[in-house]
Amino acid sequence: MRTTTPASRALTLLVTVAALSTAANPRSPARDLGRGSMRTPSAAARTLAATPPPVVTLESTGDGAETDVTVRTLGEGAKARVLGKVAHAPGSAVRGALARGSAIRAFVVAREDAASARSTYGSALFRVDEGAPVARLRGGLTNASRPLVTASGLVVVQAGRDGLEPEPEGKVLRERVDTLSLEVVDPVKGTSRVAWSGEGMIAFLAAPLAGDEALVFHVHVKGASLFALDARRGTVRPLVPAMSPIARDFSYDRATDTIAFARASADRSAYELVTLPAGGGPRTEESLTVRWRAPSDRLVPSLVPGGALALSLPEGGGLAWSVAPGAAPVREAPLGEGVDEVLAASGSFVFLRHRTATDERTAVYDRASRRVFHVTGPESAVEVAGFVDEGAR
Repeated sequence: MRTTTPASRALTLLVTVAALSTAANPRSPARDLGRGSMRTPSAAARTLAATPPPVVTLESTGDGAETDVTVRTLGEGAKARVLGKVAHAPGSAVRGALARGSAIRAFVVAREDAASARSTYGSALFRVDEGAPVARLRGGLTNASRPLVTASGLVVVQAGRDGLEPEPEGKVLRERVDTLSLEVVDPVKGTSRVAWSGEGMIAFLAAPLAGDEALVFHVHVKGASLFALDARRGTVRPLVPAMSPIARDFSYDRATDTIAFARASADRSAYELVTLPAGGGPRTEESLTVRWRAPSDRLVPSLVPGGALALSLPEGGGLAWSVAPGAAPVREAPLGEGVDEVLAASGSFVFLRHRTATDERTAVYDRASRRVFHVTGPESAVEVAGFVDEGAR
């Protein structure tokens, strides 16, 4: 294990937990799929095309010391309105989630000031309501973390305290062990209660499951585990009790009750896209269903409503869909060459971040009509809190 600087530990553990060696691959998966095989929607599909629901974005420009929480409508007559502005340390990672209910309310985590960079836990939770001042609810949260809103409406955050920096043992560097907690926050008062606590490098809120449960990826000195946390009762249900800590990009589909994520292959030569049922008893890592395998750590898989598994093809091949375990994904690439990451989904609509070597943009793509609604260009740093529910428009 490695020693990292406190300010970068959360991102390092989740994005580059360990360096992966990629094996030589004489046949590029993206080339095998045929880059010119994009389909055109039929006249009937274009006629019946729906308008995307509004989406709440987190947008910052300039020195990155303030983020606009913005509601954007798309399609003809598209417009945007700012719900509120969150001030934070310049260059801070800003992540958000939407409350459930009849009003538009966003919860945002951002690092508070430059001094907080000395700690892994220098971020705060803010509440942003339309027509009201932005409210700071609590501090001491994991930098670059995202608040999680359960299907039942509970607001859960990652918190902790920095541990002691370990001394190297010869040429072996060890990772710091912190005191970790997952806490349920009162969305009005800002008071919180601990739903889970433990020690390790990170306890990552990976995705909301059904009801009060949240999916948690816990990295610790013995490796890692995946479990479901009942945030209301504070109980844990093991899913994969022992697994490699080299895993990322977790998602959940309620319709099929399925979890998906990417993990390093056993020989560390590639990443595997795997799925498992969210219900049932604990499973071994070897028993998970492998949907696809490729020598790329930028597959960014994401389950969307109905169980389809979106991914980004290696070598910047663009958006594709995994249709069956072991089968080559079907390339769609509505935004062309690049890396496409699904940030949010609602019905047939997916919010994409599209990256190339020189550019980054966001767009909403309708899988039913295959229309693209461009949202922002490269002038803004953009995250997404989510699509707005029907009742909150």
